[in-house]
Amino acid sequence: MSGAAAGGDSLRPTQLLRRSRPFRALFSARLVSYAGDSLSLVALMFHVAETTGKALAVSLLLLVGDLAPSLLGPFSGALADRLNLRRLARVS
Repeated sequence: MSGAAAGGDSLRPTQLLRRSRPFRALFSARLVSYAGDSLSLVALMFHVAETTGKALAVSLLLLVGDLAPSLLGPFSGALADRLNLRRLARVS
């Protein structure tokens, strides 16, 4: 059921960007973060290629960058579920 059919306001993404300042701020922050992540990866690849001079090193960098979160994600998720978040964030 769409937002309009449910009685709520249904806005297109462009309308939402124009009308909602908090959404614009979130969208802009995500856009800058994505661009920074992409540029830092490119810079790291250039650095590794220039330092080692081997394409294998660059390919291993990309492989580890993709596999590490996949392999460590379940373990870090289980660990995060066991931690007391109030104690971790020092919220009383």
